Amino acid sequence: MTAKECVQRTLARESAPYIPLGLYVVDYDTIEAVIGRKTYVRNKIACQIAFWEGRRDEVVESWKRDTVEFFTKLDCCDIITFKEAAIESSIWIAIGVSFTGVIFAWHGGQAAGEYISGYLIEKSLSIDNVFVWAVIFSYFAVPKAYQFRVLFWGIFGALVLRAIFIFAGVALINAFEWVLAIFGAILLYSAWKIAFHDDQEVHPENNPVLKLVNRIIPSSPDYDGQKLFTVRNAKRVATPLLAVLIMVETT
Repeated sequence: MTAKECVQRTLARESAPYIPLGLYVVDYDTIEAVIGRKTYVRNKIACQIAFWEGRRDEVVESWKRDTVEFFTKLDCCDIITFKEAAIESSIWIAIGVSFTGVIFAWHGGQAAGEYISGYLIEKSLSIDNVFVWAVIFSYFAVPKAYQFRVLFWGIFGALVLRAIFIFAGVALINAFEWVLAIFGAILLYSAWKIAFHDDQEVHPENNPVLKLVNRIIPSSPDYDGQKLFTVRNAKRVATPLLAVLIMVETT
């Protein structure tokens, strides 16, 4: 595969064997399509005319600004291949399972059994979340280059929220023991829904949190690189990436 074909595949948000960083493999019309405006980068005729007219500084500024923006929006380094994802997942799963031995040596067989049981339950729930995320990415047509950032901060935010709920729940139970009955009822209801729910399709547009955010925050239907917010018609608006991030954190 040639260098130019690699760039074209990357622009189409498809995996490529490598990403050439030289601008010589990209035409100026491709750069203009990516950054969304006219540029002097790789446009020899426009550069020559500008030099004749004494607009050298304008050309230099265009090359500096537009080159950086082009590679920023291309986001080559964030596209993770299936092989890379499989290797990283295998490593983390191996670490999680191996920690059973640490628990066994530290607290004995019963604690080790409880740990591995909890780990397997959490892993199964995590796999279910992966399918939900796939539906969300498909619904919002999230380019592959942006998915890693959304997942990273989405999962990080979910962990922070989980920690807050855990500590808040412990504080409530310590202060009001009767709250434990309410939490138990919620847990039983959730278990009943999981056990007896129909195979319904996931509809991201029905998420109540997403509806609330769309009402409060002005949004744009267009992506602007990996930005969560952008400027449209002199107004600061949210990009679809913010909606995806919120969906990941609340599922």
